[in-house]
Amino acid sequence: MKKTLALSSLMLSSALVADCPIDNSCQDLTCCCYNSRNTNWEQDECTCWGTFGIGANWLSLTPRVTEREYARVISDAGSDRTVAFVDANRKCVGTNRSSGYEVYLYYQSPLIDCCYAWDARVSFTELDSTKNSSTTVEDPLFLTQLIGFIPDNNNNQFLHASIKMQNDYDAVSAEFGWNLFSECCFNVRLLTGLHYAKVSQKIDSHYNDAAEGQEEDSRVVLHERARFRGIGPRFGMNTYWDLFCGFGFFADFSTNLLIAEKKGSFFQQNFDPGGMLMGLDTQWKEDFCTTTEVVPNLDIRIGLSYRFSWCLNFLIEGGYRATHYYNGLQSLKIAGNDLGQTLSGERLVNSTTWTTNESFGLEGWFLGGAISF
Repeated sequence: MKKTLALSSLMLSSALVADCPIDNSCQDLTCCCYNSRNTNWEQDECTCWGTFGIGANWLSLTPRVTEREYARVISDAGSDRTVAFVDANRKCVGTNRSSGYEVYLYYQSPLIDCCYAWDARVSFTELDSTKNSSTTVEDPLFLTQLIGFIPDNNNNQFLHASIKMQNDYDAVSAEFGWNLFSECCFNVRLLTGLHYAKVSQKIDSHYNDAAEGQEEDSRVVLHERARFRGIGPRFGMNTYWDLFCGFGFFADFSTNLLIAEKKGSFFQQNFDPGGMLMGLDTQWKEDFCTTTEVVPNLDIRIGLSYRFSWCLNFLIEGGYRATHYYNGLQSLKIAGNDLGQTLSGERLVNSTTWTTNESFGLEGWFLGGAISF
């Protein structure tokens, strides 16, 4: 009886030691490394169930989109405010660095021959960015709008212009990976799967003939909308080098080919309470043709990480990240603007419009971690 109890206690103690290694001296997180660097653990005891993990990254990224020129400041205008495009400068709105997040779940199988393992991973990423810009001038200077249908030369002069650009990004990835370990210092992961992405862009512009905060005499309001969403196959390769005692360098590359639906719209309204636009309130609306196209994407992550284990396995990582969707968004172009008025009082629009494709990207820094068991 005593021998049986002693044997049971020994087996229980061995199981606890195998499940909760606390010696972190230059160990990797794979049981292959436990076997090669510390012979107290057995591979079968470490890898019978595989590894489950959960992680999150904080993102600090800047959207990369085409800058919008929304107003021109005329610096050589006479007292009659006639248009004179001399020494004029353009006002643009770009993007700013914004915060987002990524969360992911994964499972890695037990090691096969101490050299291979397969895994499955699902991740979700979200980032929203908003940028505002405005310009105010005083007589004899004035502004002309550079977006939308521009009124004729007698009606396109304003003192204040403002614009807001908003970019929203959401992505979901589902991956299946195959890991190859090389003496616990170098790891290559080949991956394939599916990737879904949605990008929405909103641009709102305002022009008026009064300084900011004052009562508006006339106003032009424009709303531009562009969006694409698509899903497609994902391919890539992740690499990791263990440099010293859990500190390592990683480089991840992946590409996606999305079958994407692209659509957009444009809306402009001219308010004329003071009669500057001849007493007419006018509006135009154009819905872009919805198209389905292939949108390529490239995603890169490079950085440093630290891995250690104490009962559970922990990962801390940070570095540079960039993603780019080629020709994902639509934009409306307008040429030959000349709004006039007929003898009967009707407004005329003599212009040509067409849509162009623009790319969308994100780049910046990230910091995060993961825990596995």
